[in-house]
Amino acid sequence: TSSENKEAVEAAQTNFNFPEDVLFGLEEEEEDAKSIKNTHKQTGWAANVLKQWLAKNGKDPSFELVPVNELNDTLREFYYTVRNHDGNTYSVASYKSIRAGLNRHLRMPPYNRQICLMKDKEFASANMVFVSVLKMLRMQGKDETRHHPPIA
Repeated sequence: TSSENKEAVEAAQTNFNFPEDVLFGLEEEEEDAKSIKNTHKQTGWAANVLKQWLAKNGKDPSFELVPVNELNDTLREFYYTVRNHDGNTYSVASYKSIRAGLNRHLRMPPYNRQICLMKDKEFASANMVFVSVLKMLRMQGKDETRHHPPIA
C-alpha cells in the first residue's frame, strides 16, 4: 500500500503543474478585470457623448429618467446629428459602441431602467435613423477600422 501511495503522489505531482495552472487562472482574472474596467469606461464615455450633445443643443443633459417616447425622439435626433470633437461623424463601430453604452448606462444602477434601446418597439423610429446613419457611413467608407502605425 505504501508503494501505491507513493505512485499516486508521483502521478499527482506529474499531472499538476501548479505554477502554470495558477498563473493561467490569474491571467484570466486580470483579463476579466480589464474587460470590466474597459466596459465601465466605454459606458461612461457613451453617456458623456449624449450629455454633451444635449447641452450643446440647449437641452437638459439628464436623459436617464425621461419618458421612453421622449428618449426615443432625443435619440433619433442624436443619432442623426452627433459629431466627434473634430466635427466629423463617428465611425460605424463608434456609433454601435455609443448605442450599446447608452443602453448599459440606462439599465445599470442607479437607473435600472427596464428598457432596451436596440430591441424595444418604442425605439423603432430611433433605430431606423440609427440604421440609416450606419448605411450612409458604410457608403462613405467609414466602416473600416484604421489603426495608427506602430510606435517604433
